[in-house]
Order: sequence, then structure tokens, then C-alpha cells
Amino acid sequence: MIVCSVMERDQSSHEAQHLSRSPPQAINLSDSADSKFCAIEGHAATLMESVDLFKRYPHIDTILNVDILSVDRDLQRRGIAKELLKASR
Repeated sequence: MIVCSVMERDQSSHEAQHLSRSPPQAINLSDSADSKFCAIEGHAATLMESVDLFKRYPHIDTILNVDILSVDRDLQRRGIAKELLKASR
């Protein structure tokens, strides 16, 4: 499961603009019964709203924010998550 969002600098106003939540199969928190997951996602969203990464890194125009990345238990400890994050750079 991957829960992430993409933000892009709005070139006309230089403000951050939340583009999309991707992939489409990312879970909807309102449907989740897992309170720990909801708490983590809520904290991550609050943190992203409180930090202006575009101001801190003026040379960056697009940000991929991965809140949660998990690998199936049977496939863990093989470096899959690490490779997915490396491929997103």
C-alpha cells in the first residue's frame, strides 16, 4: 500500500498547490478502522501543511510526499520499499 500526495509550485503565484492523491487505489481514511493508521496520516498531513517546502527549497517545483509505504509481509526484508523510493527520485 502506498499513501502519497503530489504538490506542485503554482508558477503564477509561487504558492504550493496540492495536485492529487495517488495512486487511485490509496485508501480513504474515512473507510479505515485502523485508528493508528488514521493518527499517523493525520499527523503527516498537519506537518506538510505547516512547512513551506517550496520556500525552503526554491529550486524545487514538484514534491512527492510519501506518508505511508508498506510491503506485503511475505515480501518484506527484500529492499522493495527502498527501491520504490529510489525510483521516485
